[in-house]
Amino acid sequence: MAKFDVRDLEYNEELHELKTVIEELIDERHYKLNDVVTILKELVQDDPLVEKITKIYERGNSLLTVIQKYRDDENSNTIKITWHIYDVINVRPDLNDEQAMCVLEEVKRKHDAIVGVNWDVLKIWADELYPLDSLKQKTPYVSVWDGGVEVATQATVNIKTGEITDIESADVNGLEVCEEQYIVMNDERVYVYEDENGFDYWADLKGGM
Repeated sequence: MAKFDVRDLEYNEELHELKTVIEELIDERHYKLNDVVTILKELVQDDPLVEKITKIYERGNSLLTVIQKYRDDENSNTIKITWHIYDVINVRPDLNDEQAMCVLEEVKRKHDAIVGVNWDVLKIWADELYPLDSLKQKTPYVSVWDGGVEVATQATVNIKTGEITDIESADVNGLEVCEEQYIVMNDERVYVYEDENGFDYWADLKGGM
């Protein structure tokens, strides 16, 4: 489905005022985009311009993107380096997508032009917003037997080292061959391997298996 081109919106005083409202709501009051749409509708009600912006939002271009595109149009002599939520999750794999986005938003609000944005900055703000009381967390632990029979229990994983402990026992009577094991973090499978002695278990947090 084709997206609206932001340049379909005429740049006029009314749009400038709406931009100001949107920026204040997002940057200073920390509203979510859905809330901004609702607030704009209440402020201007049946105004066709608000309806058009709302349609752009609903079809995939967020209001924030609308603002950013106008900023880019006004000053094309710029560069932009993008950081993704998965960059945050790379340094804090215990966070989910929504938490990672909150970290990025905080990094943007507290941006220091001297320091810039880097892996350390992402980690600092992630730890600030979501302190790690412990590096260990509970996680589903799944073993796969005899061609696809899954047995699920719980275990504890150290999200820094990948060490897995406190694996709950399960009834596997009648099952013979354990083909693979994995834990679930952020709705993704993370495969588990044993050390050479067969006593310790580790999560492949870096995906090297």
